[in-house]
Amino acid sequence: MHEYLPDFIIRLKTAKETYLLLEVKGHDELAEVKRQAAIRWCGAVTTDRRYGRWLFDLVREPSQVPSAVARAVILSQS
Repeated sequence: MHEYLPDFIIRLKTAKETYLLLEVKGHDELAEVKRQAAIRWCGAVTTDRRYGRWLFDLVREPSQVPSAVARAVILSQS
């Protein structure tokens, strides 16, 4: 059992209730394991349908945050 706190939880202003779990990571040997766990969690919560749609993204530097949010907005429309 591990405790996980994402760097950011972003509520997107979209027609469908959508949230983005966003991680900003430099070098982390466990980044891929953490990414897979977050993707599974987002899928499970989304499937439940009580809490909206949840997406996950990981960026390597803060300058990539706007692009990650834009991708999430596009995905929320599908």
